[in-house]
Amino acid sequence: MIIEADYLIEKDGIRENVSIKVKGKGSSYVKTIVAPGYADAHAHPHVVDIGENRRKWRNSWEWLRERNLRVDERALRQDIDLCTKLTLATLYKSLLEGTTLVALVGNIYANLKGIKISVTRPRIVLTPTILNRDGWIDPITTIEMATTLADKYSDGDVKVGLFVHSLYFTLPEFIKSSYWIACENHIPFAMHLSEGRRELSEFEKIVGENHNGVIGVHCIEDEEYSANNVKVVHCPYSNLLLYGRTLNKIDEIAALGTDWPLLNGGMPEQHSLAVRIHGSSFREAIFYKAHFGGYEIYNMSLSGDYVGFDYEPERVFEGGVLPRIVIVNNKVSVYEKSIINLEYNYNDILKLTKSLIKECLEKYPARNHTNGEGNRY
Repeated sequence: MIIEADYLIEKDGIRENVSIKVKGKGSSYVKTIVAPGYADAHAHPHVVDIGENRRKWRNSWEWLRERNLRVDERALRQDIDLCTKLTLATLYKSLLEGTTLVALVGNIYANLKGIKISVTRPRIVLTPTILNRDGWIDPITTIEMATTLADKYSDGDVKVGLFVHSLYFTLPEFIKSSYWIACENHIPFAMHLSEGRRELSEFEKIVGENHNGVIGVHCIEDEEYSANNVKVVHCPYSNLLLYGRTLNKIDEIAALGTDWPLLNGGMPEQHSLAVRIHGSSFREAIFYKAHFGGYEIYNMSLSGDYVGFDYEPERVFEGGVLPRIVIVNNKVSVYEKSIINLEYNYNDILKLTKSLIKECLEKYPARNHTNGEGNRY
């Protein structure tokens, strides 16, 4: 299949009057191609409710202790079939939004099943959560699963890493062991960090000051992240929603994430919000972080990933627009704004998402309109 475009935006710049060849038949035209698509560097597909938000929270610890939820997340996490449906909805919604790479946390069994049965999907970074809470897979089992899966998935389409929930909900010995196992196996290590509290020095006391690096999610405090080899995943929507503030230093941001992709809007919304927060003078830098940043921090191949827009580059740099064509690993996943072999368009997936969230809330209502601390994910 031949796709022609007036402009091709790549890592090294913009080319004009180009054509790309991908698997399939026929031909098509778009105004602008971006190679690759968006990279969602942090996504919780099984979050369907974040609790009442009557005020801005000081930090994640306070929010987790005091929020009220409508859903019993512990019960929902154990429903593999329903969580798999949420995973699939996340993958299809992400594709329709032009996302060609997604880093998934949450129920690892549901995420694996979703990856296996999906008709088409983005590239995946699978990062099972290390968490010391009842109702979750115990950390030792999770680490063993991740290292086994890391050997299995080595073709560049799926990568496996480890995700430590936080300093608050993961014991220090598991933070340290997870980090060093990730280093030994050359797989990504990520965690929620400095989400309303300065935590970088505390983390370094656990793993050592001369660590090889960590992918830090949120990191809204003013700390020297890049100088300490921390690659920050910026989640602007959830940061502002919960805390009323976010990281201001654009140079400290490595990539963008949706955090709650079924609730927050997708990467186009995160992209455009980041432009509004940091200013249009940084729009090209933000564009780079939104598209290339996730690929770089997870060391994923971007060859063969494209999104095609019916807009000039100037509009694409602003974010907030949906593509007409999405290609992952040289295969067309979205054509004429619909999922290949499913014929789902964006309105269809939004309706499906709304229906699934309603099912979760009705099937697993929170007992006393509160879930207690630690049931964020």
